[in-house]
Amino acid sequence: MYHERGRTQFLCNHLAEAVDSYTHAIRAGLEEMANRKEKMERTTYQDKDASALGLTESIAHVHIDLAFALEIAGKYAEAAEELSNGRGMLKQTSHKNKDNRIRECMKNMERMEHAVAVEDERKKQRSKMESALKKVDRCPSEEEKDSARKKVIGIMKQLLRVERDSLGEKSYAVAKLKLKIAKVRYEGDDLEGSLQDADVAIKTLRQILGGSHSLVGAACLFAATVNENLVSILSSTAVTDSKPLSRGMTPQCKSKIKRALELYAEALESLKLKYSSGDKTKVQQELGDVFKRIGMLYGKEGSYMSAVDAYKNSLEVYGAAAAISKSGEFCQDAVTVWHNIGELHLIMNKFDDAVYAAKKCIELAEMVPKLSSSEDIVVLQISSFQIAGDAYAAMNRHDDATRSYQEALHAFRNARSNSRVKDYFSSIEEAKILRKIGTSLLHENETVEAKASLLDALKYLRSDKRGANSPELPMLLSNIGHAHIRCGSIRKQ
Repeated sequence: MYHERGRTQFLCNHLAEAVDSYTHAIRAGLEEMANRKEKMERTTYQDKDASALGLTESIAHVHIDLAFALEIAGKYAEAAEELSNGRGMLKQTSHKNKDNRIRECMKNMERMEHAVAVEDERKKQRSKMESALKKVDRCPSEEEKDSARKKVIGIMKQLLRVERDSLGEKSYAVAKLKLKIAKVRYEGDDLEGSLQDADVAIKTLRQILGGSHSLVGAACLFAATVNENLVSILSSTAVTDSKPLSRGMTPQCKSKIKRALELYAEALESLKLKYSSGDKTKVQQELGDVFKRIGMLYGKEGSYMSAVDAYKNSLEVYGAAAAISKSGEFCQDAVTVWHNIGELHLIMNKFDDAVYAAKKCIELAEMVPKLSSSEDIVVLQISSFQIAGDAYAAMNRHDDATRSYQEALHAFRNARSNSRVKDYFSSIEEAKILRKIGTSLLHENETVEAKASLLDALKYLRSDKRGANSPELPMLLSNIGHAHIRCGSIRKQ
């Protein structure tokens, strides 16, 4: 029982708890061995031998697992001692299929002893590294930060040589340090270099820890984030933009999306294990976020149904987390997800579903007072009103469409006065909403009101210096032309 518990704790990177469980398992095994002695005296030699050997071998395996946990924790002297204990017990049970395990124990003992021998040099290089990292944070300019980061990477490479020479290339310490280098490169916007180091680290971590270990999952999450940022750069879109790129997507961009999806899928395995054994609220937040990111990537790729499925998974997780925490802290994420689902249903011409998702986004945002004042949430609400309006318009429900667009305009104008996001709350965005209102009114034969709304839109569009190049302009001029024609027809009648 203790051994299995220790393994689960180890996979979740709860090293102190894992060490404690393994230690209990060894103690329990030795006590069981002592208790069996008297009973075994009354058994046949063959039964006695099999019973003793089986228990001895089991305890040996716990010693070896404990040694590995201690190595991950950087306690190399203690790890060497546990390996020695495990090797001694394996020798008592040795036959042909155990010889390789004994040799492996010996090899790992030598690694631990080498690691102990260079502990002073390791501490020296780590101290230099930590000092250099603090200097990066204190640099006043980006140019100075970049120079300081290069020095940090140089020091990290010196430490890398120490770890590699003592523990070997395929060791946790080397992989962990390569991942640290990847993160420093990422902070310096060297995304491709960061990704190369991260991929090497993940491969090693996967080999030595197994794919379900939380450290592998965390490394995968980091590498997926780097890939997402590269997608953003290659496509000139925001990382959080859920709109599809499928029409103009380059092969390189498509490759980065595919890789990010693979990494997120791998990270899910460790998160699910953590969820079954750890802090459910915290892990559910992570799990929900990963499903949300997967949904965004599928949406960008143009795999709309896969995106919706991922988003629905995230909603299920966020809902469970909110129930546990009994607060609205997960509602903001759910608001984003419902908005994105609405966008996707609109693209897929599933108009009733688009309206439903848009309304869920709006309603959920209004349920939690602190969200109603959040600028990001207000932007999603305004967009959701427009999604509902577009869906109603596509179903020829123009009175409902007009009402939704007017609600979008009302929310927009209320938020604009207090806004810090001037790029969104701009005259161009206001003109876009007014154009939609005018177009919808035209369909309702409210020609005079439609023309007034469209001319207001033109006024706002021209008030922004970017308006002349906006894609709104040709659509707006066309709509105004139709309004003039309709007004002329009415006068003749």
